[in-house]
Amino acid sequence: MASPKKSRSRTESDKHSKPTAEGITAVLKGDDDEDVGRSASLGLAVDDEVLEFIAALDRFKKEHNRNFPNWSEVLHVLKGLGYRKR
Repeated sequence: MASPKKSRSRTESDKHSKPTAEGITAVLKGDDDEDVGRSASLGLAVDDEVLEFIAALDRFKKEHNRNFPNWSEVLHVLKGLGYRKR
């Protein structure tokens, strides 16, 4: 006998919306019941630097109308935040 599906808290429109820095932050911080502990299980530290990078990348995507920036664009965002090669 098949187990019943869990009801989801997301609405149908939420499933098709673009991810935002706020939404990603909520997932990384475990604000979504289904994603609690996901960042910890991946060994990811969610600190202010991570949140700053997520916000900067989100701004870049909005300003340049890019859903999926390429690696050169990601490097551009990182350099804009002050990161340099040693």
